[in-house]
Amino acid sequence: MAQQFTRVIGVYPGPVDTDMAANFDMPGAPTIEIVDAVLQAVIEGREDVFPDQMSADYCVAANSTFAGLMEVPDEVIQAIRKGQPLADEKLQTLRIFVTDMVQNHGVASPEAIKKFIDAGYSNAQLLEVIMGISLETFASFTALVANKPPELFLEPKRWLWRVPWG
Repeated sequence: MAQQFTRVIGVYPGPVDTDMAANFDMPGAPTIEIVDAVLQAVIEGREDVFPDQMSADYCVAANSTFAGLMEVPDEVIQAIRKGQPLADEKLQTLRIFVTDMVQNHGVASPEAIKKFIDAGYSNAQLLEVIMGISLETFASFTALVANKPPELFLEPKRWLWRVPWG
């Protein structure tokens, strides 16, 4: 997409103050704040945006913790947390593929799959990515509906950045 000057940014909010989140037992982030966070990411050149307390507290802490347990190098974890591109081209291809899958609600174009495979990943790894996205979605939605704070073991990796409504 870069060849056609299209930039893709992953935005991963918790509940947003819309009719869809009206019945949640927690306040949603104001839509204008989500928009502001996305615009700031564009200005700063970040690829991933965690614009609210839910995404900051739970998702970032959990993913950072589990990545560390899987022995992902700290510089990779920090680049992802800061929304910076990864130095390793194969990992960056994985990151772009996962972001595209999430943004397109699980739909991967034949071109995206080809880039993923051409980067050295297998069909089995493609299915592992799909399973990982499914589990992450399930866990995030469950935590949201249950109004569950992050577990204590996630606290060391909690994202300390706070938004005005948090």
